[in-house]
Amino acid sequence: MSETELTVGRHCAAALAGIKPACIVNCAVRGEKRIAEIADGFAKKGADVSFEVLKKYKSRFLLMVYRKSVLEKHLLKSENGGFLRTFGYPERVSADAYVGALKEKFKGGDFPHEIGIFLGYPREDVEGFIADPSAYEVCGPWKVYAGAEEKKRVFERYKRCSENICGRLLNGCGLNGIFSK
Repeated sequence: MSETELTVGRHCAAALAGIKPACIVNCAVRGEKRIAEIADGFAKKGADVSFEVLKKYKSRFLLMVYRKSVLEKHLLKSENGGFLRTFGYPERVSADAYVGALKEKFKGGDFPHEIGIFLGYPREDVEGFIADPSAYEVCGPWKVYAGAEEKKRVFERYKRCSENICGRLLNGCGLNGIFSK
């Protein structure tokens, strides 16, 4: 197990497990080959897992990990698709088309904060962050602007998932073995 695989496991466990639509992680360029090997392992099994580089930097890259079926179902909810349309995204398209549009946004100079919708953040929190990043109630995997107690339980679920996956990785199991389909 490589440092890259542990990093992806730690930060993307919830998406790999299908309990979150997508996750992003900042990876060192030296890990690109290992990411390609992991992605290839999932593809050979016919797993519904995608690894998409959103943006490359000098020594790092921003990677999105998602299960296409989970992300697509999430983005096709009317409240999410409608919100994304206000940022210029196409209407009711595939997960791959939405991710392609997101990648185009990364080519501009500003960070596309609507990415929170892709990551499963509640719309009110994405809107709250865009309106005033400093007015949050609680900070966890994302900044919470309303309903903090309920969202703390979600944070705990993601944390337990990550800890479980990291434990298995540290015991010698690889991501392709942990998530066989």
